[in-house]
Amino acid sequence: MIGGSSGRILYWPGMGRSPLELFDFHRRMEDNGYSIDIMPHKYDVGETPDNPESSIYQWTNNLAKTGADWWIGLSLGASVAYLVASAISAKAIPKRITLINPFADRVQLAWEKNFSLVGQWLLSPVNHYLHVPIVDIVLSLNDDRIPIEHGKRLLPMITASELRVVMLNADHAVTASSAQLELADVLLCGRYTCT
Repeated sequence: MIGGSSGRILYWPGMGRSPLELFDFHRRMEDNGYSIDIMPHKYDVGETPDNPESSIYQWTNNLAKTGADWWIGLSLGASVAYLVASAISAKAIPKRITLINPFADRVQLAWEKNFSLVGQWLLSPVNHYLHVPIVDIVLSLNDDRIPIEHGKRLLPMITASELRVVMLNADHAVTASSAQLELADVLLCGRYTCT
């Protein structure tokens, strides 16, 4: 395990919130002693997640009691996790956050990919600093939904004692089992030697 971890992960799913999303990745993490909780709140409902009045913000700000000190998010979930971690109290900030294919600015992404944001949060993680001790940004080389440049734009906004960029030969949702297992192994090893 990466230093200081309690063995609990809070997973922030993508927009589709499929129960099979990253199935093999989750199984590999569990096989290595981690328990995984799923962010229970819906996205794009109510106040934005960095607003102290939002249900996600309030729930997460109280999360320190549960001991989930590693957050892992995919796509929209990664960007929401980034925003929450940038806004909540210092006692609730995780020790580690892994952002898989995050966007930097949802309005810009909508313009680039020509989709509507009606009924969706106008999120812009790139306008917020992130102070988490360990940060992994995972960028899929074959991502056709969020350009790699979005994740790269977040790098100057991150203050971390350990910041890693992982380039993964995968699609946006990391659907291939082999890519999921490779990602889990890379994250579990970190900069330490795997046994």
